[in-house]
Amino acid sequence: MNDPKYVETKLPEVLAENYRVFMHKLCCSLVQEVADYCHEGHVPADKDAFIEEMVEQYYSTPSRHIGGLTTAEWVAKRTELAAYLRDAVDAIELTKKKHWRN
Repeated sequence: MNDPKYVETKLPEVLAENYRVFMHKLCCSLVQEVADYCHEGHVPADKDAFIEEMVEQYYSTPSRHIGGLTTAEWVAKRTELAAYLRDAVDAIELTKKKHWRN
């Protein structure tokens, strides 16, 4: 780990992958909880509206955030969250389809 080459090349890749895995798991849990609590356990047919509902809940206005995000950073965070939520919705639906087939 003290190897400078590792720190410069491999460590950022490992951290980025760990972040992606963490966000995927977090968003899958969030999607399932919102579906269970607000939509009788199902992802609504209008997935885009469902995702927008969740994004609005967590990133409703730039002024609400602590840490002073710029408008561009706020938009980027919303876009990133929406992408992770879309992946989570797809993963949950795929899992349910496989479950019902078996």
